[in-house]
Amino acid sequence: MVNSVGNNPNNYAGVGIYCNTVDVSKLSKEERDKFLEKMPNCTVSGMGGAYPPGYYMNNYANNTVKKRVVVLTDEYVQKLDQMLQSEDCSLREYAASEVIKRLDEDKARFNDKALNTLINKMIMDPYDHKVRGRGLYALENQLASGNEETLAVLDFVKQDPNILDRDKGSIEKIMLQLSADSTLVNAPITAGGTVAS
Repeated sequence: MVNSVGNNPNNYAGVGIYCNTVDVSKLSKEERDKFLEKMPNCTVSGMGGAYPPGYYMNNYANNTVKKRVVVLTDEYVQKLDQMLQSEDCSLREYAASEVIKRLDEDKARFNDKALNTLINKMIMDPYDHKVRGRGLYALENQLASGNEETLAVLDFVKQDPNILDRDKGSIEKIMLQLSADSTLVNAPITAGGTVAS
């Protein structure tokens, strides 16, 4: 019987589903047919499996994959802060784009105090629309939550007579967003792994 070949339970994608992996080349035709009839949910080595590739990845929401992210150390955040205070416009733009990348690569950083403080500094940039625009982008697209100072910063910047009209429009939208409470809800995941809207 099948048990004489040796069954190895595997935990697929950490979802608590166990299947047996069986080398069917060691089974007779009758045993193989019987095995496939009784155990359709098992992946069988050498035969391509009973489920298509990516089945577990696409069908279980608590499935995770490893992803490389930059670690936010005190030294790294201080360096970004210094760059945002630089007189060199290209350095400030680079630092602003780095802040956006750090928020984008890990959505759990939404409420990160240091990154939200840097966002406020970006919005206050007196010279460069690109730096200010990146800060507004992070808030408008909900990469960052803002903090208790953000509304005051936005209100102050809005009073600047030299601010671009499109930035004024973004500021109004962001101030409305920040005035409303938000919460996390469970959202279905599509077959491609994206969250359905």
